[in-house]
Amino acid sequence: MVYKPKFGKPGEKEKKTRKRPTNEKRRLALTKSRRKKVFGKYKNRCSYCGAEMEFSNFQIDHLIPLAKFSNKSDGEFWENLMPSCWRCNSYKSANSLEVFRRRLMEIQERIQRDYLVKVAIDFGVVNFTPFDGVFYFEKVKSKKGLENGRKRKRVV
Repeated sequence: MVYKPKFGKPGEKEKKTRKRPTNEKRRLALTKSRRKKVFGKYKNRCSYCGAEMEFSNFQIDHLIPLAKFSNKSDGEFWENLMPSCWRCNSYKSANSLEVFRRRLMEIQERIQRDYLVKVAIDFGVVNFTPFDGVFYFEKVKSKKGLENGRKRKRVV
């Protein structure tokens, strides 16, 4: 008879799994139709960098991180759901919008500390355009505000 350990190799202990407390509420799963609405919110573009995205690889970011809510499902309101590319969603992580903005404003300075980047700058291999501090969704909103303002003036 061959010895078969219950939990992997001999001497290994059973892995403990975290059990969710019964009073802790889970996030609500978004339906496909709701995901499509979020995807189209900024015409299939990332709300932060403005990159065009495909439905199959976009992500939904929470403008106000879910960690700020005592009940995670409270953070699932429409204004808080932002279409995001993987890179922006990953770099923003669970930070607030202002922390994300500050990190992007500092990124050029941090990159230019690298020796190889300094060489590339000296030889004109790379050029940096500083981040102006305004996200794509903010540019779209301000453009709409200007258009709405013009329309109102014409009506009056």
